[in-house]
Amino acid sequence: MDSMQSPLSYANILAIPQTDDQDVKFAITEKDGSYNNNNVDIPCHVHITLIRHYYE
Repeated sequence: MDSMQSPLSYANILAIPQTDDQDVKFAITEKDGSYNNNNVDIPCHVHITLIRHYYE
């Protein structure tokens, strides 16, 4: 959810492990903001990026 409590539709999510011996995991959120965490069960840094286009 963003600061206005709206779902983050089609956001990119990276789970970057804190150690070099693990693979980076990634996901793209669905329209409702849900995503599959790809069984991330290790300590990691999470990065979320989103580009929104506003049309008038």
